[in-house]
Amino acid sequence: MLITVHAHPRSKQPRILERDPGVFDIYISEAPVDGKSNEAILRDLAGYLGVAPSKLVIKRGATSKVKYIQVLD
Repeated sequence: MLITVHAHPRSKQPRILERDPGVFDIYISEAPVDGKSNEAILRDLAGYLGVAPSKLVIKRGATSKVKYIQVLD
C-alpha cells in the first residue's frame, strides 16, 4: 500500500488528519533537520496505522513536504 503524506514540521500541536483514504496531513513539532522530521512522521504514522515503524519506508520525497510512504507486508 502506498500512502501520500503532506508534512507540516514545526507545528505547535502535533496531530494526524486523514484527508482521503491513503492521504494524510501529519503535523509534527520536529524541525526538518538531520532527518528528525522524517523519523517523527514514520513513528507517528506507524502508531496511527497500528504497525511497527520498521514496516514503513519513504519511497519518494524524503526532502520534500509531500512524501510517498510504502507500508511493507
